[in-house]
Amino acid sequence: MRIHKQGGFTLIELMVTMALSGVVLLAASQVMVGSNRMANTTDNSNRVQENGRFASAILTRQLRMAGFRDPKNGYIAGMFDIGSNCAGSSCTSDGGIAGSDAIAMMIDPSNDVDCAGNDLTGNKKKIVVNRFYLATQNQVNGLMCRSYIDGVAVGPETMLVAGIDDFQVLYGIRDSDNSVRRYVSADRVGTDWREVIAVKFALLASSGAAVGSGENESVKYIVLDRATQTFNDRQARKVFTTTLRLNNALSEEF
Repeated sequence: MRIHKQGGFTLIELMVTMALSGVVLLAASQVMVGSNRMANTTDNSNRVQENGRFASAILTRQLRMAGFRDPKNGYIAGMFDIGSNCAGSSCTSDGGIAGSDAIAMMIDPSNDVDCAGNDLTGNKKKIVVNRFYLATQNQVNGLMCRSYIDGVAVGPETMLVAGIDDFQVLYGIRDSDNSVRRYVSADRVGTDWREVIAVKFALLASSGAAVGSGENESVKYIVLDRATQTFNDRQARKVFTTTLRLNNALSEEF
């Protein structure tokens, strides 16, 4: 009678197999962790880009319309409200909340909505002051807006874009040839704001979430004329700067 020996792995072969399997699993897990980190970094970078570009687009659109009014309804004496007609707050100011600036544009909106898109049909043909500034909601900094008519708020305070850590504005003063050779802060414009024909603004956009799991690293940012700011929270950030000529700025004829 022929006897067949039972086949199988020896103890050494089994140990080698387990060791190789462990190496493969470790390599696969490292690749997965690296991929997740890369995806998170990419998502945060994209979020910074979206926040900065969206906020810049909103402000650019509003600034280009500053001072607009249908001539049939009369004219607006200027483009910016520099008084305290924003429910006691300084409408256009330098160095406001947390060192950021605020800007308030006067307009007679042809679509009868405020800065947040709320209906203003009950206030047709009235000059609306749209104020833009920074504030914190739910521990997140963002670009805010609120509209006023005759010094009274006509809509709620609204966060337009979250993830904006700083907002700085400089005003271009017209020269004798109607060009701009210098930009100054709001407190240096003087008494005649009709001299302002351009605006330069900068936004410091952030992702709102820490990147990676390493140690915090100090990163410094310069936003227009503000002193250098240092952040140590591993959030992705970027400065977005826009310069534009004001469509409704008065020319040499005042």
